[in-house]
Amino acid sequence: MEIIIASKSGFCFGVRRAIKAAQDTKGDRVYSLGDIIHNRHVVKDLEKIGVKRIDSIDNLKAGDTVIIRSHGESPKIFDELEKRRVSIVDTTCPYVMAAQNHGKILSKQGYEVIILGTPGHPEVIGLVGHSRSERIISTPEEVDNLDVAGKIAVIAQTTLSRQAFRDIVEKIQKRYPEAIVIDTICSATKERQDAAVRLARTVDIMVVVGGKHSSNTSKLAELCKKIVETHLVEDASDLDPSWFRKSKKVGVAAGASTPEKIIHETVEKIRSFGQD
Repeated sequence: MEIIIASKSGFCFGVRRAIKAAQDTKGDRVYSLGDIIHNRHVVKDLEKIGVKRIDSIDNLKAGDTVIIRSHGESPKIFDELEKRRVSIVDTTCPYVMAAQNHGKILSKQGYEVIILGTPGHPEVIGLVGHSRSERIISTPEEVDNLDVAGKIAVIAQTTLSRQAFRDIVEKIQKRYPEAIVIDTICSATKERQDAAVRLARTVDIMVVVGGKHSSNTSKLAELCKKIVETHLVEDASDLDPSWFRKSKKVGVAAGASTPEKIIHETVEKIRSFGQD
């Protein structure tokens, strides 16, 4: 059995930056507001060094330190943290920050900002806050429900699939030809999607490794499933040897929030199935 890893897999710049910032933050009362990244292994490792995960800022006190995750937060969260005199370590990914800034500027210029992405995703919640808009579209079909009288601008969740972006934008522009469209999908997302798709076209089966709540990992799996049999796993323990019985060539891809160690362990487990 031949196992091939996608040329672009695993941690991106933004994720490495966020994890390092969390690891370097010292103190007895250090908290992460939500998951630093969508990978339970990383979250557990940070808990071991004292970074406690919280879902709400309600119990934070002056002198506490809170880490803003790579997905970013809305302005009102930052305002509330400052009122509480909490120390802030902002690990918002630069690509996410750029999307937030586009939303903020366009909103100030009087545009109705349309956000392409997954409702309820942490990054999208932050984009909503910065753009002062709750118009979120996740499928081309939802464009039919748009009813905007003023001028329109479009931004996207940084981990949206390139194909979904194109399909939705095409439909928006047919309905609103004057709409301004800003492609805010990050280069790391595009690189991983392109590499996974190229690999999927050459193998018998694909395994996508990463957190099942990770948007970028889920999008990789969705794209590969359109081409070849694909399984999304969080780690090697999710693998089923029956998947590989007729496979001569296996492709492995991983989301931008997947640690290299987890990718390696998954590959070794697949290799053991071939040896058996």
